[in-house]
Parts: sequence; C-alpha cells; structure tokens
Amino acid sequence: MAVENKRRSEIIKRQASIRKKEAEPSTLEKFKQAITHCKKEFIHVKLFLKRSKKPSSGEYRQMLAAHTKGVLLLGFLGYIITFIHIPINNILFGIKK
Repeated sequence: MAVENKRRSEIIKRQASIRKKEAEPSTLEKFKQAITHCKKEFIHVKLFLKRSKKPSSGEYRQMLAAHTKGVLLLGFLGYIITFIHIPINNILFGIKK
C-alpha cells in the first residue's frame, strides 16, 4: 500500500512538472506577446488622446503657473530645512576633522 502511494505521488509530480514545462511559453513567444501588447496599448493611448479635450491657452498658463509655484515652494522648503539642519547638526555632533 505504501509503495503504491509512493508511486502515485511520483507520477503526479512528474505529470505536474511536464504540464509546467508545456505551459511555459518560449522566449520568442513571450517577445511576440509583449510586442502585441505594446501595439494594443499604443492604439488605446492614441484613441484616448484623440477623444480628450485639449486645454485652452488660458488653462495651460494657469496650470503652468500652479506647477511652477509648487516646484519653487518645494525647493524653497528643502533649502530652509537644509539651512536649519546644518547648524543644529554641528551643535549636537560637533565638527569632525
């Protein structure tokens, strides 16, 4: 009985490994699938861009101003944090030579 169960489990393992090898696509097939996926995605993006509403010049300038203000604010904030951090770091840990 134990020998029979062992044989069955070996057969099942062998069949599973064969199925796994059969199910795995080759490198060329993977490449072809990737290319077809890219083509489909490109078509979807192209259709989306055709359907979408383009901003007017006023809307574009408003968005550009908002983005510019955000970048400047973040840069200034980073500068201030660094400017405050350096003296505090030197006071706490001292200058190492």
